[in-house]
Amino acid sequence: MNPGEVTKVIAKFDRPGLYVWHCHILSHEEHDMMRPFYVGETNNPVVNKNVITANEEQEEVLKLTVMPNPFSSYVTLRFNLTQTQKVSIRLFDSKGSLIKHVYEAERQPGPQSFYIDGSDLSNGIYFCELIINDKRILRKLVLMK
Repeated sequence: MNPGEVTKVIAKFDRPGLYVWHCHILSHEEHDMMRPFYVGETNNPVVNKNVITANEEQEEVLKLTVMPNPFSSYVTLRFNLTQTQKVSIRLFDSKGSLIKHVYEAERQPGPQSFYIDGSDLSNGIYFCELIINDKRILRKLVLMK
């Protein structure tokens, strides 16, 4: 592929599990190079069989923001709850291993704010999993000290 050309990639995932899409493009308009994909049933700790991935409409209601990203020591996760809901926040490394269990309990409606401490972690790609009433949202975090 030459500079300026657009290429369409079709990938076939023939084995269930966690995949991470990574590209080696020299220039990106957005810095979103790692994208997680889940295929079929899996025993990977990142994937909970009882949890459904939230759709765009549900994410918009939450008004989820993760700032700053990339981050150097702390990252703030903010969202809004419209009713009392069970909230779980976990941090995983790029291999899908659980690094931190940030929070798990019922929360009252209104604006929510959580700080994730990455000062004890090494530079790299991490995934923050937010589960609200069995709906999962996964965000990529980049730690650069």
